[in-house]
Amino acid sequence: MWGAKDAVHVRSGRVFHGAEDRTDRVESALYESRTVAGVLGRPVATVVVVHGARVTGGRITLPGATIVPADSLLALLRQIDRESGRRPDPGAVRALMERAEAGLPPYPG
Repeated sequence: MWGAKDAVHVRSGRVFHGAEDRTDRVESALYESRTVAGVLGRPVATVVVVHGARVTGGRITLPGATIVPADSLLALLRQIDRESGRRPDPGAVRALMERAEAGLPPYPG
């Protein structure tokens, strides 16, 4: 759990929540993003959203991943959308959704 008592920070290229090394969580998210990108045939942004804990500097940018507090997620998604400069094509979105449904099994929970 990412409790509010300790901040999320990077030290020597590793991600910590307080004194606990959480680099494995980021590596898992990167693996999952690569898997989804392979199924979809397009790049996927890896964002680790932390609920409860502070994120040092408000955002941590790592190679391939960004860590943000939950209350900053919407602003980050809007920023990514603005920076892309593209407007979604409904047909392309539908095709991407169909590819996701066909290639990604439902979560068993």
